[in-house]
Amino acid sequence: MFGTRRLLVSRSLSRQFVRAYSEAAAAQPAPPALLLALRQDLKTAMKAKDKEKLNVVKAILAEISNAGMAQPPRPVKNDMDILKILQSMEKKHNVAIDSFKTAERQDLVDKEQLQLDVVKEYSGRVEVLAPEKIAEIVDEVVAKLKQKDNFVLNMGMIIRDATARIAELGGNASGAEISAAAKRVVDAEKAQNKS
Repeated sequence: MFGTRRLLVSRSLSRQFVRAYSEAAAAQPAPPALLLALRQDLKTAMKAKDKEKLNVVKAILAEISNAGMAQPPRPVKNDMDILKILQSMEKKHNVAIDSFKTAERQDLVDKEQLQLDVVKEYSGRVEVLAPEKIAEIVDEVVAKLKQKDNFVLNMGMIIRDATARIAELGGNASGAEISAAAKRVVDAEKAQNKS
């Protein structure tokens, strides 16, 4: 009798755990498209025994994984996060290439250049808005902010609203580009107010 009751309780608990785990897994957002492409290319490179590309793709995936475990954690949420990692890797490869050129090690220069080309191939897959389009969106945001009664020229507010508008449009833009466009507008407004 006790054995049957214990079995029924454990089955109902296990169903609750499975249901909770399934709901938690369903609530997670889908991984970025570029991350899925990298994982697929990893498999393809393994099957094709393409060691050079395999090593670079593994390095990219390791950097993405490390970003999620960093202190503080910076998990990859979208293609722009991956693009930042790729741009950082490009800088490292460029520094290495310069160092190897100085040391007259053409074999290592060629190896680094090959790796840099693969990294650039992936960073080129992320579509980023042109600086002109970003400036247009920032101008649009500033025009909307000026319509408010309590308008104060606030660069943080401009960046926040411009970032939200870009995301709303489904575009990608680096924070540096948005900040530069916002700074240009703020500087122009300050110069106009001084006149």
